[in-house]
Amino acid sequence: MSHRIAGARRGASHRARASDARGAALALLIAALRIAATGAGAFAATQAVAVEPPPAVQGYRIEDWKALSSESLIIRTNDGKRYRATLMGKCLGLRFTDTIAFVTRGERSVDRYAGIMLPDGSRCYFKTFEALPQQADKPAASRGIDPPR
Repeated sequence: MSHRIAGARRGASHRARASDARGAALALLIAALRIAATGAGAFAATQAVAVEPPPAVQGYRIEDWKALSSESLIIRTNDGKRYRATLMGKCLGLRFTDTIAFVTRGERSVDRYAGIMLPDGSRCYFKTFEALPQQADKPAASRGIDPPR
């Protein structure tokens, strides 16, 4: 013998509790989002900092390069800017070659995600790529790169 309340179906109270729990969770989520939105906006307004884009060089601007070691090189552009590229590991043969090709991601710009290819076909990818401060008062030979001929 089963006792049922008139008009109520089995499991109705369970569904009502689940519905109340979902409603409470939704209300809590909305409140949290409102707090986060107002707090994040205030934080962003007080922490506004100019973000400089990462350095990149168009391939046609590269005028000269010099291997500092088997793990890094200096790149000089036709406007006199210099960049240091540090490789992910040792690039065997870099110090003994006079020719390299720059390997890019299809954009023809040399940046942190580029690399070099040696004449034997081996590729070495950049770990870092950073602009170096200008040294306008020193001749090019004292900076470690021969002047253009």
